[in-house]
Amino acid sequence: MKIAIIGDSFTYTYKDTWIETVCNELDLQVMHQVGHRGMAQYKIYLEFLEIIKNNPEIVICCHTEHSRFYHSSETIHKWFSQTDKDISHLVKNKEVLEASRQYYFYLYDENFSRFTYACIIDKMQEICKQRNIKLINIPCFEHEFIDKDYGLWLSCDGGLINCSRTDYNRVYGTEQMTAVHDPRLNHFSPNGHQVLANNIIPHIKTYITTDQKTHTVLLFPELFT
Repeated sequence: MKIAIIGDSFTYTYKDTWIETVCNELDLQVMHQVGHRGMAQYKIYLEFLEIIKNNPEIVICCHTEHSRFYHSSETIHKWFSQTDKDISHLVKNKEVLEASRQYYFYLYDENFSRFTYACIIDKMQEICKQRNIKLINIPCFEHEFIDKDYGLWLSCDGGLINCSRTDYNRVYGTEQMTAVHDPRLNHFSPNGHQVLANNIIPHIKTYITTDQKTHTVLLFPELFT
């Protein structure tokens, strides 16, 4: 079966990650794989619209954090508004950096951010349902406000980031993880990638080989201790 993998930094690389293990174990033909580090969900959505033109049978999507603001080439985060953080090296265009800080300080609305984010994911589910594409959803951050109406949902309370933090603590003995300085591939250690793959492969196999339309599986950070 042909598969496309898209998402944020949790899908940034392929080799030696949980993604490679899943695809090898289930004999899936990878036709596309990309991860947009720090980018908004709309960037992932635009990638999604391109990849479905090639008719994948399966799409794995790691959904990012809802408050990230869309820009075609820069990463725009809510914590950019915290002037005590030196994040100037993350944004090439200093005018964009200043504009983003002003946006989060004066205009940002949490409810609007969640609403627009949920609408994008709802549209992705709708398109996959109409085209009979198997959609595997992995929320990486908070996601309780999303209507999970189609596909396989591999969900952890607070998102996959909490599994990643537990893995980080096991490896480095601290929970002070920051994505900017995280040396692990896609935010997991080799052991973490294997644990994640082992726990999701059976559910993905059932989902893609049966007529399941919607199913939710819970992941627990304790698995990564």
